[in-house]
Amino acid sequence: MTPLTLLTFGAAVAIALVPLALGDAAAETAKKLRVPASMGAALSAGPSAKAAKDMPVMLRNQVMLDGSMIRLGDLFRNAPADKVEIPIAYAPSPGRRAVFDARWLYRTAHANGLTWRPLSRKVQAVVERRSRVVGRREIEALVMDVLRERGLEDNEIVELSNRITRIHLPTDNSARIDIEDIYHDERTGRMTAFLVAQTGEPGAQRMRITGTIFRTVDVPIIKRHIMPGEIIRKRDIDFQRRKVAAVRRDTVLDLATLVGMTPIRGARAGAPVRITEIRRPLVIDKGGLVTIVHKIDQMMLTAQGKALDAGSTGDTIRVRNVRSKTVVEARVVGPSQVVVGTNPLTALH
Repeated sequence: MTPLTLLTFGAAVAIALVPLALGDAAAETAKKLRVPASMGAALSAGPSAKAAKDMPVMLRNQVMLDGSMIRLGDLFRNAPADKVEIPIAYAPSPGRRAVFDARWLYRTAHANGLTWRPLSRKVQAVVERRSRVVGRREIEALVMDVLRERGLEDNEIVELSNRITRIHLPTDNSARIDIEDIYHDERTGRMTAFLVAQTGEPGAQRMRITGTIFRTVDVPIIKRHIMPGEIIRKRDIDFQRRKVAAVRRDTVLDLATLVGMTPIRGARAGAPVRITEIRRPLVIDKGGLVTIVHKIDQMMLTAQGKALDAGSTGDTIRVRNVRSKTVVEARVVGPSQVVVGTNPLTALH
């Protein structure tokens, strides 16, 4: 290879790397370096166009689409630019997929002038369409909105009976779900509704759903584990909405009934509280010394006693007079203090 040949080869490489926007400059450079005009023109056009034209057409085996139409370029890579947008089939419904076999693919490629042939009969293309999924909770909310317009109360909810309830919509934001008909039996609480997916495409998806309307109530829930003797504060309580039928009759529903009380055996976090599980905090321990009080007009008589029972404010407990050993019943009015109302002389002497 002569030095001139080397120079010419090096110039050709240099020109090949020039961007397409510099086509005229590339041709001029080729002329100065004694490169044939035909080669200069080819170089000015750039290698990418020729490379793309010469690349073989290849099948895409897995395709994800958003639109409702499958185009030639979706299935075949390196298809000519003027044929990429040719529609060849309807896309599957949102969230579904379609499988195209080797025979159909070959006929489609041949009909559109593509030089492609399947290597075997097992060749196939799987086209899947993306979707926006509307789930169970969204459908329940949609049904409840319609029922609210028809008089459904705020403390009533709808619970669907369908095991799997979801609708696939196109990724286009204009798609929506409408309720065509809805029926509600107020006696049994049963509900039936007919939904339709408005997508603007043929073959709209329809669904029949059933459910039950339940009355609910806000139930106080303990937020943390509380030990016996601890006072239940307002900050320890949260509320959860539950079905009335699932709430026991002795469940505490009033916040005022719960605040200031203490659990008898401990209160579990996240659980409702039954009235039999709480009591007022103990202010007198069993065996503790107490002051026995009796009021007469403007006079107050007192004696020392020993508590035979533990008690909270308002409880009636047994107390033994330390001096006379007499046992009486007294009402707890505060820490270490009880009041007797009948037979005060027996209790105080």
